[in-house]
Amino acid sequence: MKATAALIGLAFATSLQAADKLTLGFMTTLSGPAAVIGNDIRDGMRLALDHLEQRVGGLPTTVLVEDDRQKPEVAVELATRFVRQDHVHALIGFSFSNLLLAAYPPIVQSETVLISSNPGPSQIAGKECSKYFFSTSWQGDSWAEAMGAYLTQKGVDNVYLMAPNYAAGKDVLAGFKRFYKGKVAGEVYTGLGQMDFAADLAQLRSAKPSAVFAFYPGGLGINFVKQYSQAGLKDAFPLYTSYTIDHTTLPAIGDDAVGIVRTSFWNESSDNPLARRFVADFQKKHGRMPSDYAVQAYDTIMLLDGAVRDVKGRVEDKPAFLAALKKASFKSPRGKFRFNNNNFPIQDYYVGRVAKEGGAVRIKTDEVVLRDHADSYGAQCALR
Repeated sequence: MKATAALIGLAFATSLQAADKLTLGFMTTLSGPAAVIGNDIRDGMRLALDHLEQRVGGLPTTVLVEDDRQKPEVAVELATRFVRQDHVHALIGFSFSNLLLAAYPPIVQSETVLISSNPGPSQIAGKECSKYFFSTSWQGDSWAEAMGAYLTQKGVDNVYLMAPNYAAGKDVLAGFKRFYKGKVAGEVYTGLGQMDFAADLAQLRSAKPSAVFAFYPGGLGINFVKQYSQAGLKDAFPLYTSYTIDHTTLPAIGDDAVGIVRTSFWNESSDNPLARRFVADFQKKHGRMPSDYAVQAYDTIMLLDGAVRDVKGRVEDKPAFLAALKKASFKSPRGKFRFNNNNFPIQDYYVGRVAKEGGAVRIKTDEVVLRDHADSYGAQCALR
């Protein structure tokens, strides 16, 4: 018995030795119209690796990059392969909430660390939360909660709501209504792959709202905003958005975006030295401005870097590794960063406006709308 116990103890001790390398499984959408988001997530992740000289937490790091093709079945297949075949230390990335929701159960059931660099479904933030899941972005309602609060402060009444018909679309409009105290003129959900909004815009015009709040990410947002402006609606019904206008979509939308108001956690004009370095290095490497998505993915790697350092490379010691991730001992370009009990960020949310200055279209961040804002689902999560 003593010999057996000694062998078990030795095996356990050996398994908790510092790893000699780190392997990460990364998936996002890298093909089709939605690749505009996935490319920025990938490039933000890669910039962080450059800043760390490809050594996360001091360990040589391999990232296995895969395209989920915006298909839930592909996301599940990739997640299963990353866990069972590649034995990754963590899965990172993701673009869309429906894909994350599909891949989530097999990942957390395997007790593999999962860090979302983008989607934040309400289900995962609430009753289905897991100690193995972390978000470096936001819970899906939060940007819209900020816009609901902003329009309430400004006394804007009778707002018409539009979003694609999938998990994130429903979360975003739910978040808006949670903080908006005015009248809702209408609530419309369009097809997730829909690119022609002529009929929906005609329906909107007939409703005669005082303003419109819309959520359309990536290529959907490009088409929606251009069609909205070209239909002559922007002057008649001011457009407010969350997740629609950013530096992945703004170059394609151009002047049609001028005057649109958006909310975000990211202040690209921040005096934070880390923010200035992040923006400058991203522009130098990729020849374009980074979006919020790139910031989130950058922070995914930096979160891992801090945690791996805290456990001195012993990533197989899951309780210690999870505690180190929860502590979030890293510095973010967005400024302060900490987790709510459900492992979603508590952070500030800003309002900004698209303007044209010196012939260039840019996003000007105006003010903080919600400060140190925690999402609305933490109370439903059993984690503490």
